[in-house]
Amino acid sequence: MSVQQSIEAAKVAVEIRGRALRTLVEGAEIGRRSRAANVPVQWTKSTDKTLRGVVAGRSRSYAVGITLYNGSVRQTNCDCPDHGRAGVCKHVVAISNHWIENTGRPVWVSLRDALEALTQNKISA
Repeated sequence: MSVQQSIEAAKVAVEIRGRALRTLVEGAEIGRRSRAANVPVQWTKSTDKTLRGVVAGRSRSYAVGITLYNGSVRQTNCDCPDHGRAGVCKHVVAISNHWIENTGRPVWVSLRDALEALTQNKISA
């Protein structure tokens, strides 16, 4: 696989993950979406198939897990008492938003810029 193909594949993977997480956020109850904006995310970790994180609650921190498969969110977990009562909790929405804003978008932009620079170098060479 060439460098250009690798960059393109990574860009597509980031786009797919971002789309899946945006769909999750858009499907969440409106009140949860607005409350999620005030939830402090302490850390996140991402692999090809999962997104994990810890968010601060009022009385304690909550562990959040999101499992992705074939471009969609397959499962969400949170150890808060509200998760699963009416869809996803605000903590899952907060982790999704955090990934989109702080990881997904910057990675996508840097991959796009790398692909553009690679293409320009080939043309000018």
